Amino acid sequence: MKVLIVDDERIEREALQHFFKTNDLGIEVVGEASNGVQAIEMNQTLHPDIIIMDIRMGILDGLKATECIKRSNPQVEIIILTAFGLFEYSQQALKSRVFDYLLKPVEEKELLDSIQRVKNHILIQRDKRKLDLIRHWVEEQGDEEKKVNCGGFEDQRVSRL
Repeated sequence: MKVLIVDDERIEREALQHFFKTNDLGIEVVGEASNGVQAIEMNQTLHPDIIIMDIRMGILDGLKATECIKRSNPQVEIIILTAFGLFEYSQQALKSRVFDYLLKPVEEKELLDSIQRVKNHILIQRDKRKLDLIRHWVEEQGDEEKKVNCGGFEDQRVSRL
């Protein structure tokens, strides 16, 4: 899995880089952004599975960036990691369909738990999409079988396959 780190403070980005390097989570940091505009651009080019997003940043804040990103890529999961615990922020973040909302300074265990939950969620969603594709394929095969049972031209066409 791939993660994009978005925070205007370099030290915070470095700390998260270190977190992912020292914890064997099977997650690769594919990029870092220091504002919401960069996050939107990097989301489009890097296609991360997870974005860890700060709220208060220059140029474009994390909440507006989250809304834009979720519109263009609803499958990406976003974890807000911010020092701002105001109810309005968390409410807006939840309306934007973020996966989790964590407050800085975050305990390593809390961050690990959140990452594990989002990772499991992504894997389940992928499996569901695969099952939907298989189900659709099976239904299409059933339609072909119905054509065979009708006799005539369809019978000959399918038997040649």
